[in-house]
Amino acid sequence: MVRNVSKEFKIKAVELLEQSSKSLRQVARELRVAENNIYIWRKHYKARKRMITQQ
Repeated sequence: MVRNVSKEFKIKAVELLEQSSKSLRQVARELRVAENNIYIWRKHYKARKRMITQQ
């Protein structure tokens, strides 16, 4: 099943993972998304954050 999610949802998912003691698996289950999606979103989030801090 393919589900499009907003940019805001992705950011909130990554922030939930980063700011809580929950595992990636727990966050994925709570949000009903694939673990791999959160992994990819986190990778993009960190890359973007690095880019902003370098400027």
